[in-house]
Amino acid sequence: MKINIEETIKFFDDETESRGHATAIASVIGEDLNASVFKHYLEARGDRVKIFDGPITQGATKGQRLDRWIYVQGKDGKNILYQCEIKNWSATAIGGRSLPMQADDEKIKKISQYHWEQQKSVFSKDTKPNYVTKVLLQMNPARNDNVRRYIEEQKIENYQHQQKPLLIYWMPISSNKKDSEPFSTEKVSNLDVKFPTNFKNIDIFSVSLYLRRLGVKKPLSLIMPNAEKRRDILQKIIIL
Repeated sequence: MKINIEETIKFFDDETESRGHATAIASVIGEDLNASVFKHYLEARGDRVKIFDGPITQGATKGQRLDRWIYVQGKDGKNILYQCEIKNWSATAIGGRSLPMQADDEKIKKISQYHWEQQKSVFSKDTKPNYVTKVLLQMNPARNDNVRRYIEEQKIENYQHQQKPLLIYWMPISSNKKDSEPFSTEKVSNLDVKFPTNFKNIDIFSVSLYLRRLGVKKPLSLIMPNAEKRRDILQKIIIL
């Protein structure tokens, strides 16, 4: 599928464009869009990337679940298995802020830092894992047949990879106070988490910030299988 970068940014980052429709549109394309843009970011720097749907669980039939497994074979020879939570939050989300398409770097940095400060408060909010902090629970990749098969096919011996938590947000957000890089890392010790976790760091990726850096001159080709299926279903239901 191809997306119009400018129209996508305008829709999700400007509440005048998306109010009343953002949640519905995000439910159709959001997770696929955000995961595939992260894949594009990694591949642009030379990594090999594979995305897997659920289950992303701790191994039980009940309990917290995440949205995607993302396996990264880095050009530096290091392998990472991300357990990923995706947040489709846009300008219309509670606490969200609009960011015009033509915003300058200072405005982008200001809004990105505002959103990060909002999210930091979520980490210290509850004594049990919540809708964001659940990403810090250790998930079990062996419960996902597709992940296990991929590791075997790639001949990645003895699961030689680092398993890391990843939060992918649509909204412009960055834990890096110096600039507005789309990819940032934060120490878990800085987040005042109220429950035990084995992870020392958490990675954060902003789809909005990355797309803004790509520019808007041509459509962006992405692999979004779930969004394609939903589009095909809508085309059967709605007669144009």
